[in-house]
Amino acid sequence: MKQTVLPLILALLAATAQAEVRLSEVFGEHMVLQRDRPLRLWGQATPGQSLTVTLGGREATTRVGADGRWRVQLDPLPAGGPHRLQVTGDQTVTLEDVLIGDVWLLGGQSNMEWPLAQTDTGPQEVASPQDARLRQLRVPLRASVRPEAEIAPAPWVVAEPGRVGEFSAVGYHFARRMQAVQGIPIGLIATAWGGPCWRPG
Repeated sequence: MKQTVLPLILALLAATAQAEVRLSEVFGEHMVLQRDRPLRLWGQATPGQSLTVTLGGREATTRVGADGRWRVQLDPLPAGGPHRLQVTGDQTVTLEDVLIGDVWLLGGQSNMEWPLAQTDTGPQEVASPQDARLRQLRVPLRASVRPEAEIAPAPWVVAEPGRVGEFSAVGYHFARRMQAVQGIPIGLIATAWGGPCWRPG
């Protein structure tokens, strides 16, 4: 009986030790990455594993560190897409519909957090035709007393009729104006967190 059980236990332990190849939560399908700059990507996988990362004709290899973390840098890409991002090791992770353009961080409090749907012209904007090259990642609000290495899972949302209501109103109008001038994809990373209102007296 012991001879039968021992190999099974060892196999289960080996399977547990194999960490899933994955990218950081900030990376996802429909994301926008910064144009004309080195493309830095990172994530987690089994320690010691070799990974190959490809995107838009660019390729780089890296080895996962003893802490299970990996990082790689790809050569810059011009604005455009969509591209497919692949991370290949013991497993392959594929992200579709990746665009290259300008990425803007939306910081601040309630004025920046204020959603498009709640503005005066919000309902008309939400129902109007959109530019699918505009995307937003809304970083989930999570308090911490020390820096965190990862955000909570959150999707990149494509600007489509009926879906832009959750976009930052300031970020949305800024991005639309930038696209009218530059004609390139725009990615918004919304990190604003509204504070309590203060009234004198």
